[in-house]
Amino acid sequence: MGWPRRLILLRHGRAVVNENSRDENAELDTPDVAFPLIDFGEAQCMLTSQYVNNEYPDIDVIMSSPHKRARSSARIFFPNRRILQEPRLTEMRIGMWTMFTRAQIEAMMPREIARYEAEGLYHYKPFGGDSGPDVELRIHSLLATLRMDYDGAVVACVTHHQWLVLFQRVIDGISIKETERRLRHGQFYNASVTAYEPKIVDGRPWLAPTMVNHVPWKGRLSTD
Repeated sequence: MGWPRRLILLRHGRAVVNENSRDENAELDTPDVAFPLIDFGEAQCMLTSQYVNNEYPDIDVIMSSPHKRARSSARIFFPNRRILQEPRLTEMRIGMWTMFTRAQIEAMMPREIARYEAEGLYHYKPFGGDSGPDVELRIHSLLATLRMDYDGAVVACVTHHQWLVLFQRVIDGISIKETERRLRHGQFYNASVTAYEPKIVDGRPWLAPTMVNHVPWKGRLSTD
């Protein structure tokens, strides 16, 4: 049992959820799984598709988060390919914050805002949502599947910003403090490419990054 020969991680293209504040998204009454790409996000994905299929023409397996913005991106990245929906690639779910504004939550549960601020983004678990460690458990489970079922394969996964940051924490050992900073302030561009390959790290077979947050569309779209 070994690692995939290469693991390629792509963030979805820019979507409606990326255009607004959390409160503005809550007022849309749209489940987080249902936010679509915007036109600019589709253009990002088309340019990234050209790059990734040229750079990695031997991809064996493609997986995508079930979120609409990820599935739509995957179809643009990899047209006419079979795409497996993989729930373990879903974003860090914000639960009640999806359809309630901060003011509404504060009115219903005044101490919830204080709990959020006291625990911090990594440890905080909203009602109906995930904490950082919850997502990391999904990542560990997916890594076990990759080792068991995809030894020697080239695997591409289409996922989300916070998932990618937490993947870095699991694989690269990023501190909680730095993880929180990246979760809040951004690390991975939409339609970016990150790649890992198996290497011996600290005496054990592990994954090491060969490319992080490469942005094929940067400088090629008029409004970037």
